[in-house]
Amino acid sequence: MYWDGALVRPNFGDTLSPKLIEMLSGRDVAYASISRCDMVSIGSILDDVIAGHRKRLAKLRLNRIVVWGSGSFGTERTTGWRWLDIRSVRGPKTRDLLGLGKQVPMGDPALLLDRLTPSTAKAHRWGIIVHPEDGDYAMVRTMLNETPNSTAINLGTEDVIGTAREIASCDFIMSSSLHGLIAADALGVPSVWMHLRDIGGHWKFYDYFASVGRAERAPVLSATDLRNLEDQADIADQSVLVQRRLDLDASFASLNL
Repeated sequence: MYWDGALVRPNFGDTLSPKLIEMLSGRDVAYASISRCDMVSIGSILDDVIAGHRKRLAKLRLNRIVVWGSGSFGTERTTGWRWLDIRSVRGPKTRDLLGLGKQVPMGDPALLLDRLTPSTAKAHRWGIIVHPEDGDYAMVRTMLNETPNSTAINLGTEDVIGTAREIASCDFIMSSSLHGLIAADALGVPSVWMHLRDIGGHWKFYDYFASVGRAERAPVLSATDLRNLEDQADIADQSVLVQRRLDLDASFASLNL
């Protein structure tokens, strides 16, 4: 299986991906490069996969890479996806970008995180999640200082279950990371999206929001006391979330692993 977390510092979505596959399949998952992998899953990685298929063919790897729940940054070339065995994608924007039909299921596999997360008591009013690549921001320190009973949650760790329990222990989540928001939805915690830097864009967020019935709201650009944002917190539409999980289960079962 290919995932970015094998090559860079830990990233929540990338680290979660093989753990979910192992849970659902009962089989061990090993990292492989795009030229040698059999499957890709969580993350905005379709650009890498589509771009890498030429190297794969050069090594006479003729089997198509299985795609289960992967997404796009909105910049992919749309001509290379036929080399892929697409069982599901993250959201409707990814599906439309690739020119796939509406019969292709949607859903980020991280929406199944609740199955790996033990029941957790509430301990904090707000949890603040910063994407590992966003670094240290004065605004985040201000939010922690100004918001009573708030805590910082680190996604840059291999202990994704421990991180999930931290998220579940909060009443609300503020996150600059897409998978911070997805994890919050999976665990039933309302969340607010904040934007800290002009890298990565908004496209992948709106792709995900559309897949679970969340409003296409602009991110928060500045905040101090997060208690003032509690009425802006959003969460996945629960009936849509149930359907996404059913779609994920069905599309994974079709792999016959």
